[in-house]
Amino acid sequence: MQHHARRAPLWLIVPLVLCACIAGSPAGSNPTLAESLTMNIFEPLTLDPARNTTAGEDYLDLMVFEPLLSYDAHTMKPIPAAAQDLPNLSADGRRYTLTLRQGLVYSDGSPVLARDFAYGWSRVCDPVVGSRFSPLAFVIIGCEAWNQLDPVKVDPSKLKAARDRFFSEGVVPLSDRVLEFNLTRSAPYFPSILAMWLGAPVRESDVARGGEDWTEPATFVGNGPFVLSEWKRGEHMVFTANPRHRIPPKVKRWTMITGADRSQALSSYRSGRADVHILDPLRGEAAADPTLKDQLVVHGNNCFGAVRFNVARAPLDDPNLRLALAKSFDRAAFVRDVMHVGMPALSIIPPGMPGYDPADDAQAFDPVVARELFASSRYGTTTNPAPIEFAVPSQGAFVGFMQTFAGWFRDQWRSNLGLEIVLKPEDQATSDESKKTLKTRALLSYLEYCPSNADQNGYLSRLAESKSNGPIARWGYTSMAFDELIHAADSTSEVDRRERFYTQASRLLSHDAPLAFIWYPVTAYLRKPWVRGITDSPLDTYPGMFDLTSIYATSHN
Repeated sequence: MQHHARRAPLWLIVPLVLCACIAGSPAGSNPTLAESLTMNIFEPLTLDPARNTTAGEDYLDLMVFEPLLSYDAHTMKPIPAAAQDLPNLSADGRRYTLTLRQGLVYSDGSPVLARDFAYGWSRVCDPVVGSRFSPLAFVIIGCEAWNQLDPVKVDPSKLKAARDRFFSEGVVPLSDRVLEFNLTRSAPYFPSILAMWLGAPVRESDVARGGEDWTEPATFVGNGPFVLSEWKRGEHMVFTANPRHRIPPKVKRWTMITGADRSQALSSYRSGRADVHILDPLRGEAAADPTLKDQLVVHGNNCFGAVRFNVARAPLDDPNLRLALAKSFDRAAFVRDVMHVGMPALSIIPPGMPGYDPADDAQAFDPVVARELFASSRYGTTTNPAPIEFAVPSQGAFVGFMQTFAGWFRDQWRSNLGLEIVLKPEDQATSDESKKTLKTRALLSYLEYCPSNADQNGYLSRLAESKSNGPIARWGYTSMAFDELIHAADSTSEVDRRERFYTQASRLLSHDAPLAFIWYPVTAYLRKPWVRGITDSPLDTYPGMFDLTSIYATSHN
């Protein structure tokens, strides 16, 4: 289960999304800007763009680095960033050429070069670095072959040859300002990958000089709006405005408080020592305080939550039974009574993200149809069938919550289908062992997923395509019809056809029901009235991720 910023009660979502997505100054005002801003966040494990693993590290990377492209916070479409324009695409759709803006420099004044972007992308593919995001770059020529080599067992000459091929055929600096990406196939979603923090321009000399500690302030030199000036682990990070950035940020000093526990962090926010407070996912920190409620910002994010079915094991290899389960629980009641947060979900892509399909109702709550599907399933006609088990953790911080969570579904399915579900507690070791084969993986489990790029490819292709090794495909889902639609969508440059293929694939997935979609989580944080200029987006891990230079605070007592 992945966790995100604390969500707010459902009734709060609509007014806050409509009125608080952009925080600005009243018309005609000319506020006095404060020099600094303080935010309570979670301690990052790393700032290495190729290695980050936890929510918020991407945000901190984008403070220090500007990739070739970024996202428009309103549309979630790629836009130029360090590149002066969107990529120039070859006729066969396999070569992307980008030109850097004139005069780009790092915070230390040295020029930003095309080869730095090439090196940054090479670290995503390099098996020695071990980036968990490397599959996103496998479409680049040479990336997958290099990444799949074992750096311990393979002869160093083979590693060098694979690396050389990546730079000569995959990501090729044509000059100081021109960079070419050569792909194995047409991939119209590729600009959404280029807009990620993964594409930070990293100087090889900085990594060589700093080694494993290259993300310390002395060698963590970027081309973004801020400079990492201080990082005292367990306490705070200080970012100062980069005066050489092409868009000067309005905040001169941005302090991230990382070391306080949640109650201390909230106290610092209440007292005004912090201007923004990132809320914990499973705490009602703002619910009982009217003042905090007034400062609560809630917006949709890029995640979905679902019950995952192991479709390779009986009885869940029966699509009628899976769809019966998906149609026999009340999602609105779940959001209201269990989570107290979020939005009911009927399909894989959330509102606000490219490809959201409000007309997809294959899994809509309908107990009558669900009972008909159940009666037509093999399981429904079996005398004394074996119980279906729902795996829940037996240790960790979320044991009680997950027991309540799974118990709610057990009660819904008992009431609406006459079906008995057994909760199966598993410790971490048992859970890890059971996941090794399809035959031993749990029949029912919870999946919460948040893609890193804003494109249908990030949901459909990377999760469910039969060879993707994604969290749906790994649980046994395979469909030739789905794969054909995905392959067509992933390679078609004609926008309307691409959208149509993805929509058909998404609806097929909902009908096949390898997942029973439950809810769309939301992101929430507290913001003082004097904090302005934040434009929230579904991809934000922290506030205003794609327009950091516009954020500011006004002077206050």
